[in-house]
Amino acid sequence: LKAQRVWQRATDFARPRRAAPDLMAPCFAATDHGAGVVSFSSSAESTTPTRASVSVSIALAGLLLSLAWRLLSGHTGVIGATLAFVILVCVGLCAWWRSTVVEETVIGIPAFGVEFQQRLRSGGTRSQFLDMACIKDVVIAEAITYWEVYYYVAVRLAGREVK
Repeated sequence: LKAQRVWQRATDFARPRRAAPDLMAPCFAATDHGAGVVSFSSSAESTTPTRASVSVSIALAGLLLSLAWRLLSGHTGVIGATLAFVILVCVGLCAWWRSTVVEETVIGIPAFGVEFQQRLRSGGTRSQFLDMACIKDVVIAEAITYWEVYYYVAVRLAGREVK
């Protein structure tokens, strides 16, 4: 009965509602797949770099490196250290950029549980499944600020009481 109540709330949330179009975030979707299966998806707006932004970034990095080379041409040790530092920063930024979460999805399946998925910018996915026996309650809510709408799902697990 408790699981049925949770899924009823989730499917009620997934049904289309009339709302002010300026309050609804364009990157949130709630889909009712029938038979009580509901999926919620929140994705970042189009953040893929364009060819122009990549070429400008490379040109700017090249310009800065050539400027550093001209200024420090008499100090070969400093040039090597500067070049190594720039390469390390570029590798770190690339690793951070590839591990950025682009889309998060929550899929609820009655009598089985809830699956949480994260799609990374690199194309990889991370997923976690919570069995229905572990779930005590599910809260689906939204927070509205002046500029944005934040959607979130809170899952209260059975056996983990806060004192």
